[in-house]
Amino acid sequence: MVLAFFLAQGIISECLWHKLAHIQIRLKTIIATWLVIYFSAQLLNIWADAIFRKDITRQAYYLPLSYPLTAKSLIAELGLVDLAAYKQQALLAPVKTKSSLHYPLSPMTCTPNHPSKNILMLVFDTWRNDMMNTKVTPAITRLAAQGSIFPRHYSGSNNTRHGLFSLFYGLPGHYWQAVLNVQKSPVLIDVLQQQAYQIGIFSSAKLTSPEFDQTIFSAIQPLRRRSEGRTPSERDLDTTRDFSSWYQNKNKKRPYFAFLFYDAAHGLSVPKDYPKVFQPSLDYANYMALDDDYDPRALLNLYKNAVHYLDQQVAQILRLVNKDLANTIIIITGDHGREFNDNGKGYWGHNSNYSDYQTRVPLVIYWPGYRDNFFSGETSHYDIAPTLLSGALGCENAAWDYSVGQSLFDKNSQDYIIFGRSGNYAIKIGEQLNEIDRFGNFSIYDSQYRELQDAKLKTSQTLMALEDLRRFYKQ
Repeated sequence: MVLAFFLAQGIISECLWHKLAHIQIRLKTIIATWLVIYFSAQLLNIWADAIFRKDITRQAYYLPLSYPLTAKSLIAELGLVDLAAYKQQALLAPVKTKSSLHYPLSPMTCTPNHPSKNILMLVFDTWRNDMMNTKVTPAITRLAAQGSIFPRHYSGSNNTRHGLFSLFYGLPGHYWQAVLNVQKSPVLIDVLQQQAYQIGIFSSAKLTSPEFDQTIFSAIQPLRRRSEGRTPSERDLDTTRDFSSWYQNKNKKRPYFAFLFYDAAHGLSVPKDYPKVFQPSLDYANYMALDDDYDPRALLNLYKNAVHYLDQQVAQILRLVNKDLANTIIIITGDHGREFNDNGKGYWGHNSNYSDYQTRVPLVIYWPGYRDNFFSGETSHYDIAPTLLSGALGCENAAWDYSVGQSLFDKNSQDYIIFGRSGNYAIKIGEQLNEIDRFGNFSIYDSQYRELQDAKLKTSQTLMALEDLRRFYKQ
């Protein structure tokens, strides 16, 4: 389609060139026409911004290198706009700072537990919350019956880069670039290395894009950066195989931390010889066919079959580590969710909004000796690092020093959850979702992703969330 588009453009351009070649067009005319168009567009945006017409101003977010003019300060001084609404928008606009990263806020004070527990973390790329049950994930569900399930758990974003970032760092995606600039590894990895853990990283997808080799795993050398295979499901098989070999050859006298990241659900990939449990099912996804009228059942079943395949990979892992279960913490979750036009608004996949379908993920924790000791309310990826650092690695620091989350052992409430990244983020406060763009324009939605035109921001929680976006920078 892209080639056809440019071919058509070339043909039309060639025809027009020959047809208009004899006509002399003055440079002044071209410049004048461009200026009229440009300033008309800018005046339109100034007007829309002044009267808070979000349906117009939000278009700038989708246009590359678009920085439309605004004049709200001047218009507010003239008494022509709602000053309170203007102040609210200015509050939510991202703060540009040249400050360097200050993470953690205080040096970590940790005393290794004896005996130290092994930590096994299994993550599915693109695993939504309602896809963990006895039919889709029987092996994981059996493990969950022995551990703890967190039914109201959220990632820190709707994409892999910032979802995994929130899981390991306990920080919002706003800090990604600052971390990448200095290649600062997470406190969690630092403490694991200080306590002589054997660390095994096994990812189906490449760790070089996004730059996890320069952020989350920057301190781990040598680092396994990729898996072998032509398809996501083949690379997942290679991930399981390599972990199995590493596990059987590791030093049995030292604790280990292992991270396995599977990709079949994201790639909608199932081996040809794998039985498709859910029918009718597609063999592959045709993304060009997706529109508002597309029946998602066969596509959704392909997704279920891919998750079912990953569950069987997990079953192999659990059989392998079964003899060490008494001394092994197991965490199973997803980096973000996936949408199949569930809200009827034309959204497919992920990274397009911050609804539950794209941000809510399963979480299972198997922790020997602890089953009913965890917080049972709304939780997020930001809570995982504090839970491990305080509960498994003997760190005395308050979670405030290195995370915006809380330990699931000590947590008693969830005031808000921050999703996204710098320039495009959302603050979830209860059932109210506040999405904000790079200009501070915001829209408020309910739990069904229906826009609430007359809703107001909850100021106290919003201010606390905004502080979380600033406090890990040096002032």
